[in-house]
Amino acid sequence: MKEHISNYDKLLEAFGEKKVKTKHLKQKAEKKAAQKKLTRKMKIDRALKRQESLKSLRSRCAYNFKHLREVNAADHEFVVRIKKLESKLNQILS
Repeated sequence: MKEHISNYDKLLEAFGEKKVKTKHLKQKAEKKAAQKKLTRKMKIDRALKRQESLKSLRSRCAYNFKHLREVNAADHEFVVRIKKLESKLNQILS
């Protein structure tokens, strides 16, 4: 007589041998595999993109700070505070 193995038993065996991956683990493995496949050019492009983004952010901030200094030139205390904030931001972005 054959032994009847239920689907539940098969499932337990598969999980015990780690043959079955959950949806989350599959997505994580796919993401990790995709990251390893980066070529040298892709890495360089990614770094250049980051640099360009920071450069544009710095220029926008510099323009806004300059505009605030010019508009509020009569209020010396405010201008001093703006300059301090600008120097802190430059330290963070560098």
